[in-house]
Amino acid sequence: MASSRFSSFGQSSYRVPPPQPKDEIESDDEDAMLDISWYHPNLSRHAAECMLIDNAPEGSYLLRPSSDKGSFVISVKLSKSVQHVKMNLLTGNKVRFGNTTFDSINAFKKHIELEKPIIGGDSGVTVILSLPYSRFVDEEESHQYVDLLHHAVTQKAKDSDDGSSDEGTTHEVIQKHLAVCSREGYLTKVGKIRKSWKVRWFTLRSSTLTYYRTKQSTKPIDVINLDEAVAVEPDTTKAKDNCFMIKFEHRTYYFIANSIEDCDQWIAQLRSRIKPH
Repeated sequence: MASSRFSSFGQSSYRVPPPQPKDEIESDDEDAMLDISWYHPNLSRHAAECMLIDNAPEGSYLLRPSSDKGSFVISVKLSKSVQHVKMNLLTGNKVRFGNTTFDSINAFKKHIELEKPIIGGDSGVTVILSLPYSRFVDEEESHQYVDLLHHAVTQKAKDSDDGSSDEGTTHEVIQKHLAVCSREGYLTKVGKIRKSWKVRWFTLRSSTLTYYRTKQSTKPIDVINLDEAVAVEPDTTKAKDNCFMIKFEHRTYYFIANSIEDCDQWIAQLRSRIKPH
């Protein structure tokens, strides 16, 4: 329920100072937030986009922390993208969302779940917040097969060095089996011209890194030949967490992974595909 910013007394009127955003989240606020089943307290923007693009139908939404203190974001799945709308906790236990101020977190929750407001995207596309994405949904371990296969290849190489195989040295064995060892997943990539960050689906096969608009896409956007890469390194120049780069003589590609562990695994596997220079 929106609150008035004006009050009157006798013949005069005065302006009531509007509630201000909180600098820190209080424990009572956090408890109230956790009562919202579609609030994901440890979810980053990148992870939210991956989850919604890959797993959710249009109109699905979730609430997550913002990088700004005292702020949160509703991320909602549009037809081909994800829109992010900020929500602020205010002093006096109020909530600001869009042009409306709610008296409590619970009032905000009920409004979203019962009223199903319409959200507009940057391109003018609108969507109804119709399907809350619960944090209690179990996500599949997307890279389990890759990890197991990598272990098997490494063990085979060790057996070769021990003399139990005639396939060659450790390096030769690993290179021979890299063709079947692969990795895939969502990464956020910065564009070459517009320099905007976009979530894309990447597949790593042998020395080729291919990326698509989504996991369901059949036509790739581009193919990166790692045979020409100079180095793969963590990056801090973009001021982004879990960021890494692939360096070529003519260009450097920048990516953001879902977590530090995911970033380390991508770097390790990409490095294994680069030829020594």
